Amino acid sequence: MAKSKKKTLIIVLAVLVGIGIISISVAKAVNTDDAEMTVSTTVVKEESIEANIMNNGIIKAKEEKNVVCSLPYPIEEVFVEEGDKVSKGDILAKLDTQDLEYKVKVAETNLELEKKKFEDMLEGTDTFQLEKNVESAKIAYENAKKKYNTSLTLFEAGAISKSQLDMDNTSLTTAKNNLELAQNQLKEAKENKDLESQRKRIELEELNLKLQKKKLEESIIKSPMDGTVVMSNAKVGIPANTLTPVFVVENLNELEIEINVSEFDINDVKIRQDVSITGEAFKGKEFEGKVSYIAPIATVLNSSAGTETNIKVKIDIDNPTKDVKPGFSADVLIKTARKDKALVVPYESLYQRKDGVTVVFKVDEQNIVREVPVELGIEGDIKVEIMSDSIEVGDKIVLNPNEKIKDGMKVNTIDKGDIE
Repeated sequence: MAKSKKKTLIIVLAVLVGIGIISISVAKAVNTDDAEMTVSTTVVKEESIEANIMNNGIIKAKEEKNVVCSLPYPIEEVFVEEGDKVSKGDILAKLDTQDLEYKVKVAETNLELEKKKFEDMLEGTDTFQLEKNVESAKIAYENAKKKYNTSLTLFEAGAISKSQLDMDNTSLTTAKNNLELAQNQLKEAKENKDLESQRKRIELEELNLKLQKKKLEESIIKSPMDGTVVMSNAKVGIPANTLTPVFVVENLNELEIEINVSEFDINDVKIRQDVSITGEAFKGKEFEGKVSYIAPIATVLNSSAGTETNIKVKIDIDNPTKDVKPGFSADVLIKTARKDKALVVPYESLYQRKDGVTVVFKVDEQNIVREVPVELGIEGDIKVEIMSDSIEVGDKIVLNPNEKIKDGMKVNTIDKGDIE
């Protein structure tokens, strides 16, 4: 029994010693300076690259007019249906104008009565005699003035006395006062308060008649623009609703898409940039457009993720067909930048150091890694433009670099070629 235990102990010790030797060997193999890391690589390509912003929005007519009616009268006739094309000024509907025509006649009659009353009041005022008094006073004043001027000449020549000159001067003063009195009497008569009040009543009746005629004109509902009737609430016999549009007219030949662009992307968006437009409602077709409007202010919107700051952007659709309709949703791709001959690599080639500098790791013909700082240019969907005097077309670049990659180290490479 004792011999058996001793034999077992020897076997266990032997196994432990073997494991230790293996572990040391493995550790040495791992720590050897001759070991080489294996990395995947791609090559620098010269090709066209685009930067795009993808978004979605709703198609709208660029020009839309709500045709409203302020008169709650029954509709007598409707001349158009939804889908009809119309020109500016075309009659869309007419209201029942019987009540309006009656009000116009009443207003015309009231105006005539007030004018006649004013004429009667003028005839009742004795302005004729007062006007004659003014004419007589003017003649007397002119004669007195002429006589005084003659007397003054004679007095200066010593032909008449001073008392005679004073008498003529007194006559001139009296004639002047009489003229002013007659003029004031005539003016007061013409400015009789009753006459002025009557003038005001005439003005009010003229305004009322003008208002009633305007309402009568508005009873004929016309199109405010060239376009297509896209909505109609007009029904014969039903009063026009003054709270909602009777018709909506849109120009379906000029469409736009309204989108909200994030504050992080808006600096890349410019007026007249090209846009590609697709949508589920017109699947298989692609339309071109251009950025036409960028809002001057931002809007904060609430979402499930919190608040988002966006800027409204509008895109004109070039030559839309009947397949594209207002109300459809659309996907847009704004082409913010393009370069035909750019040095590009996949995003997986980039590495950002702790100091914020972006670098790539170029592998030379001896499989030695060289760390190269680069500047980024146009950023595409899967590739990015890199700029450095040390980078050329065909250079081999490490993919998915990490902190273990060091400048000057030797590596084994697996060439992934061009990453699409």
